[in-house]
Amino acid sequence: MARTHPSSPVTTRGAIKRGPSLAADGVQTAPDQREGLSRRLGAALVSSTLPRPLELVVVAALLGVLSLVAYGDHVRQAGFVTDDWALRETWLVRTDGGDLSEVTNFIGQFDARPALGLYLAIVQATLGFHQGMHLALAVATAILLSLSFYLLLRTLRMPPLHAGVIGALTLIFPASDSLRLWAIMGDGSWALALLILGAVLTLRGLGADGSRAWLLRGGGLALYAVSLLTYEIGFVALGASVLLYRCVAPWRRAALAWAQDLVLLGLVYVLSLRKAVVERLGPADTLDHGLDIAREAFELMGTQVLPLGVGAEVALAAAAVVIGAAALSTRLLPAEDPLRREMGRWLIAIGLSSVMTIAAYAVYASGWRGYHPLAPGLENRVNALAALPLVTIGYALGALAVLLIVQRLPRWRSSWPAGAAILGLLLAVSYFNTTHDHAATWTSGYLRGQGVLNVMYEQMPKPPRGSLVLSFGQPAQEAPGIPVWVARWDLDSAVALRYGDLSLSALPAFPGTTIECGRASARPVNPGFRVYLASDRRPYGKFYAFSVDGRWAAPRNRKECRRIAPGFVPGPWFTPPGA
Repeated sequence: MARTHPSSPVTTRGAIKRGPSLAADGVQTAPDQREGLSRRLGAALVSSTLPRPLELVVVAALLGVLSLVAYGDHVRQAGFVTDDWALRETWLVRTDGGDLSEVTNFIGQFDARPALGLYLAIVQATLGFHQGMHLALAVATAILLSLSFYLLLRTLRMPPLHAGVIGALTLIFPASDSLRLWAIMGDGSWALALLILGAVLTLRGLGADGSRAWLLRGGGLALYAVSLLTYEIGFVALGASVLLYRCVAPWRRAALAWAQDLVLLGLVYVLSLRKAVVERLGPADTLDHGLDIAREAFELMGTQVLPLGVGAEVALAAAAVVIGAAALSTRLLPAEDPLRREMGRWLIAIGLSSVMTIAAYAVYASGWRGYHPLAPGLENRVNALAALPLVTIGYALGALAVLLIVQRLPRWRSSWPAGAAILGLLLAVSYFNTTHDHAATWTSGYLRGQGVLNVMYEQMPKPPRGSLVLSFGQPAQEAPGIPVWVARWDLDSAVALRYGDLSLSALPAFPGTTIECGRASARPVNPGFRVYLASDRRPYGKFYAFSVDGRWAAPRNRKECRRIAPGFVPGPWFTPPGA
């Protein structure tokens, strides 16, 4: 049995035996064989004992049902977008058409993230070109992430009722839904699940002794390492792990485990992550970007975490009032009042979650300026880790609001957990509706892109090896952040795979794109959007212009090029309403 500590936001004071149940007001009661099934179930839902295997199986099944309802249509109807196409082509190129004896060539390109290379190699070798299976895997890893977070909360002695609702909320949180709607982002969920499971093992180890403690600690460090070498978004958060460990252990023991984490972080960085080729901002720009991220994180909190429909400022002000009133109540209520202890635990949960939210975003401060919490579609992956503490804060605010109300209503005091769960379920309805709409837009974007690819394949004969196809007329995005054909590498890889010739290249014509007809060759140009390269030039006969209405041309000389060029018009940035 893991030891607990009174400062934990979700632990009970002292160890609790598995046998007796725990009533909602914190008073331990002995089991009564005469009590009904519903009463025993209610007691179990608010119990603070450690989770049992059957409990995890039931929660996993419920999360599976929720994901099926939320993402089932998308998995059945959608498929690859952007990086998914490029990854599939890279796999075939690096492994010489899928030869598993050449898989080290594929993994080797991920030298800074070797665990990511291994993960993606397993996925590509196992799932092949079955796009729906890749999406199903993204959803499955998201379920694993939510289940892991549930296990972490339960390890911190949060009752199943609250932990279960929070776990479900993380699975459908709309501000990070690219993890479930974008096939390649399954690696992000996988990495975060490993990080959280490492924390679970470490917390259990802090309450153990002897060889079992060392075994759990070693397992935790191993999972941390694999997580960071897959996707390092937990790097800064792991640096703040001492606060989490303090929830179950005295400072000295928590600090020792934290020191081990810091050594691991140093080793992972020196041996691997420092080799990553990524954009890094200077100190001044890092501070400026960090402040922008902070401002957007607050707005995200007031609009999407707390979708009250009253504006971010009002929602955040209401949250501040709830926190202030709860803090005051913990001072005024008698020390023996169970509601005072519950408010204290939720306040500490909000404090700890706030620190982890900052840590989750801090890793992006020195990176690409496109990393913003309010970025839609593909880019909301920046909220992958932050979503977990943000959702916890949202639920905790609801729990505090209910506690503040029932403290004046003696008859309803013991029912506060049900009230908190009901507010959480109302929040889940809002999250689900938004995520469902997002999924429908992602699916529509994929189908529109496939329509372009299908018309091209049906109407345009296979171009000669080494040719380039410039596709006109399609929108770049279905909606902001949700692609149709939006990058240099997505249509490029899709056309090569569709025609079965990896020497072919293809590019979408973005708004403002024209064809530059040279003496012996042609190329795409766009003065306002520098996406095309000098290497995109092709000799006549290998430069193809295609339109989504099925027209295509491969001019044989400059005269033909100048004649056909005005007839090919780029599509808009976004799909027009009603299209």
